[in-house]
Amino acid sequence: MTANMSHPPEASSRALALADYMRGPLALMPGIVLLLIIQAYSRLCQWPPSQVLALSLGMTSSMVITSGFVQAVSRRGSVYLALGDPGAASRFLRISITVAGACVVAIAAMLFFVATGLGLFALADRLIFGLAFVGLAAIWLIAAGLSLVQATGWLGLGLAAGLISGLITDRAVVLISGAHLVAATIVGFAVALALMLSAMNRRLNVKSNGQPSRTVLPPAAYLVYEAAPYFVYGSLYMVFILLPHVLGWLGAAGMNQERMSAVASLEAGLTLSLPPVVLAGGVAEHALRLFWLRAREAQAAVPGNDLRRFGRTLSELYDRQLQSYLAVSSVCGLAILVVFHVALGTGSLQQWLQVRDLATLVFVFHASLIAYFLVGWGLFNCMFCVTLARPGLALRAVLIAMAVMVITGIPLSMGINLGYAAVAFIFGAAAFVVASRRATSLVLESADYYYFSSF
Repeated sequence: MTANMSHPPEASSRALALADYMRGPLALMPGIVLLLIIQAYSRLCQWPPSQVLALSLGMTSSMVITSGFVQAVSRRGSVYLALGDPGAASRFLRISITVAGACVVAIAAMLFFVATGLGLFALADRLIFGLAFVGLAAIWLIAAGLSLVQATGWLGLGLAAGLISGLITDRAVVLISGAHLVAATIVGFAVALALMLSAMNRRLNVKSNGQPSRTVLPPAAYLVYEAAPYFVYGSLYMVFILLPHVLGWLGAAGMNQERMSAVASLEAGLTLSLPPVVLAGGVAEHALRLFWLRAREAQAAVPGNDLRRFGRTLSELYDRQLQSYLAVSSVCGLAILVVFHVALGTGSLQQWLQVRDLATLVFVFHASLIAYFLVGWGLFNCMFCVTLARPGLALRAVLIAMAVMVITGIPLSMGINLGYAAVAFIFGAAAFVVASRRATSLVLESADYYYFSSF
């Protein structure tokens, strides 16, 4: 969730609220399209499991790396937009995305040469991983700009258009050349990036109304210093989300379990329980918009000698919006639970996933559904720390959660069963809620100071 500080007067209108709420469902679309892309490569190329795994790992790893860059870029970009200077935001975005892209390429090259030097994986697997890593990282970085200008729907549309154009190209070129997949990949990637970049630039041009910016960007050293805690926070909360997967991979299988089947069920359970927290993301985005609108109103209405009233006003808004978020998250969770059990009862889930260890799948799904509910709660809390320029408090909450998950997860997953990594996920997520709630309370208690120092 980005620190979007735009607060137009019409923020409370129904149309704007609906647009915010729709950002949750729209956020599911890229994930669905990426799954379709993996499936398309697997079927069109008849890839072995190792190459499909390399593609999946490249995509997943790119999300971990770019999450930190996204948080770092979003902070100053949202400040410029909030201050009514989209020209400066545009310049900053272009420079930041270029630098982040160069860093991603350097990281990908380093990983490739290290794997080559150690003799890890086949050459084709390493190439697939590297290309997926760089390509998806570029898309996630552009997605950060789309989020800032409130055009997140173009991420899903761009990916869908890229997938469709790639499939069309593949079917056309396969008749005349054996390099049909390369051509399809280049065309699909180019179409996706072109649509997303065009949408972002169009939005920035509309906001600036053609007026050039006179804002001078700070020196590079200062920008790096300012962005560092946001980068670390963004990277580590993605690592936190991936920790139960790692604990499960390292965990022990039962006496009557086939290890690979159990790991596949673990991954399916963790993935199927994720949609509720994504769907509720739009409610969090709307809460953040209302927060800045209410802060501006309170700034004008609260007397200068009654600063505690300013903090109480924002704390009351936070409490109301948290209740709304948790209610929506609960409803989404119950809906996914019903769909899961209907699919399980009809046998369609087993047919779709091709998993044999249903007991592990059902156990992990239920535990992860609880864990992701708590993770969403913690991210909602951290959102207020980040938007008020206190990423260190949010980072501390993530570190506490990771420590709790590791401490409980090692004996549970390695000593009992790999499926118990999901139980450790619950413990870590619960710690995340407690620590993030404490951090948010500290920020809101001195909201007057943090509000004025956040620009």
